[in-house]
Amino acid sequence: FHVRAATEGSSGAAVLELYEDGTSDVLFPESEAPLGLASDGGRLIVVTRSGVRVGPDEVWSLGLTADAEVGQPAFGSDASGLVGVTPLVSEGAIIFLMADGTARRIDVAGELGQTGGTLSRFPVLADLDGDERLDVLTTYDRSLVAFTQAGAMVDGFPIALSAPSVAQPLVAELSDSGAWSVVVAATDGYVYAYDLGRGGEPVAGFPLAVGLSVEATPLLHDKKLYAVSREGALRAWALDNLGDVWWGQLYADAQNRSYVELVADPEPGPEAAGAALLDARETYNWPNPIREGVTHLRFLPSKPCRIRITIIDAAGALIDEIAMDGVPAGVPSEYAWTTDAPSGLYFARITAVADDGETQSRMVKMAIIR
Repeated sequence: FHVRAATEGSSGAAVLELYEDGTSDVLFPESEAPLGLASDGGRLIVVTRSGVRVGPDEVWSLGLTADAEVGQPAFGSDASGLVGVTPLVSEGAIIFLMADGTARRIDVAGELGQTGGTLSRFPVLADLDGDERLDVLTTYDRSLVAFTQAGAMVDGFPIALSAPSVAQPLVAELSDSGAWSVVVAATDGYVYAYDLGRGGEPVAGFPLAVGLSVEATPLLHDKKLYAVSREGALRAWALDNLGDVWWGQLYADAQNRSYVELVADPEPGPEAAGAALLDARETYNWPNPIREGVTHLRFLPSKPCRIRITIIDAAGALIDEIAMDGVPAGVPSEYAWTTDAPSGLYFARITAVADDGETQSRMVKMAIIR
């Protein structure tokens, strides 16, 4: 039996492993002050400014600056392996830690086209789109946002909030849609819930009034929702339709592990086995029409590939050419296209070239309105 803890000393901080017999081991030196802790149930996951250690091994390199404000990391495992997310609160960005040891930075503020907002310190990992890969869910000011591991916005997001949220979102089954719902507390004193199976529509019975402001993360437990207001009022509601709870409280569970495990379907159906190289349902652009000079071209390849995008106008004149290498399989990816082209009709030909030589192209029709 042992307990793990972080402790501060005069020359920095150390992560200790404390044993029942009264002995202890220093797992990491004081020069590597821990910014956040998580656990997969057997190993301690420690985030420092230099990188992320899983047990004794450094799995990801970060190299964060001394003034970077870092929130609480979250970790999980899916079919790709161990993944994680670290929020850079001061920069309005998140770092998605990939199973292959690489790190992908996602500029949340930039993706939303907003400035001056605040990124939540508490992201969540959950399979929100049913592709058996963990997505990252968080809030930025008045927006509930989610991104795939490739950096694309999850379908159905962003969801506009009535007020900013500083609490951690929760994920659970709250309706008969067969999809997850997201529960989020806001600073206007209400707890909201959105059904992802119905395009982010509010769940019946929500929002729930708590008090002047809700800044603490609510709790889903034993078919009840608990929330406390800033002035100290504690309220509870019975949720008879509450099903499975994926992320039910701050730090995920009662052990504060900030860790979840996604068990993939071991027998994918025939549709998955013979999937097209480019998923037609996930090949499009948003927003469309394009009014602010920026749109996101989206694609979901079934194999690792290279993506080539050729954009022409209605007369066939070449407007732009884009190349992307190392596009991952199984998760949606996006390219943010910025243009000063005039109003009119345009076509984007998206071509995927898989590592095994398979090629497929799809056409996306876009309108620009100025």
